[in-house]
Amino acid sequence: MFCTSSSIFVEAVLSTRNSMGRILIFLSVICVRTGLNFAQVSASCYLNQSLPGNIPVVFAPGIISTKNLEHSAPAFSSDGKEVYWSVISMSNDTCYQHILVTKYIGNQWTAPVRASISSGFLFEGGPVISTDGNKIYIYRGKPSPPPNDYVDSMNIVCYTKLGNEWTNPVIIGEGGFHSIANNKTIYYFYYKSKIKRRAFSQGAYLEPELLNVEINNPAFLNWTPYIAPDDSYLIFSRHINNGDLYIAFHDTLTDQWTKPVSMGSTINTAYQERFPNISPDGKYLFFTRNNASNQHDIYWVKADSLIASIKKKVLGETAINESKETRIKVFPNPINGELTISFGTNPSKRVTTGIYNTEGKLALSKVFINTTTETIDLSGFQTGIYMVRVFANGVCYEEKIIIE
Repeated sequence: MFCTSSSIFVEAVLSTRNSMGRILIFLSVICVRTGLNFAQVSASCYLNQSLPGNIPVVFAPGIISTKNLEHSAPAFSSDGKEVYWSVISMSNDTCYQHILVTKYIGNQWTAPVRASISSGFLFEGGPVISTDGNKIYIYRGKPSPPPNDYVDSMNIVCYTKLGNEWTNPVIIGEGGFHSIANNKTIYYFYYKSKIKRRAFSQGAYLEPELLNVEINNPAFLNWTPYIAPDDSYLIFSRHINNGDLYIAFHDTLTDQWTKPVSMGSTINTAYQERFPNISPDGKYLFFTRNNASNQHDIYWVKADSLIASIKKKVLGETAINESKETRIKVFPNPINGELTISFGTNPSKRVTTGIYNTEGKLALSKVFINTTTETIDLSGFQTGIYMVRVFANGVCYEEKIIIE
């Protein structure tokens, strides 16, 4: 049976990054839509392919990995019944890119066709689907002859799912080769500025921010970023040996990154590796690799144990254990008086905290400098439900609270 959408009930804990405070007292459980039922994953979820081991293998040869030049990792819909990816084509010395899709209909996968979000006459690619399945993000630029002038013209575009169709395209801004965290922060490549990100706060994207020099090492081309859903690590391609995959780990409380390290010789070869992406269940790494004839294919490999092993080497056991104590906590909840916000054991340089009512209007704003714990007096507030937003170092945390 094909993997279908499912719902599970879990204890109500704060779902925003690096938080462990409980949400609403009257909600002892919440329903979480998992999308694909990856707890009982089957080969059908991956086009009936045999699941890979620790050595990368070509994904869906003859179906997705073909004689075309594949130019993205696959993006899976939340119900597992659609897969999107992009391919390069040349015509009259001009470089185009198209987004293809295959769908699971009548217990079988359809032949790949150009997706409705792809015009066929532009440079369009890099499909990324939000975890709830309601958004798909692509990049769009003008076709051009080599050497890749299209990169400087690309914009990231977001479509919204309405029924079975992608509708209402909205241009988010410059860039491409993008990846989206669960909090809607976009990481992307921009031709003149390497890897950037844009945080999402109060219904809008903030100004672009260039990642640090450890990631954007000026000695190399650093591009095609993938960000973990919880923003805890970044995988990207660094132009060493034509292109190798590197990983950096992220302390989301202090916004500090570890020095990027190679993902190892089983992943990186003398050929070019780029366009990393992790499967929705977190188990498999997808990426593209060229070969002796410069023909790119999509590869996949078991990733969960590999990433955990690299993390242990980079951070060490002590650092991993300490990171569990650096999470933001908001308490008590419900509140009758003062709200306490704990920023963990490491002081945060600058924190902006806002309290919003159910209409989204700002009721109170506070700025804290070099702090680990702060209290806010809410005794004068009317009873009801409010949203606490904590913005620190380009990262936004949210939690619903009840004032009694």
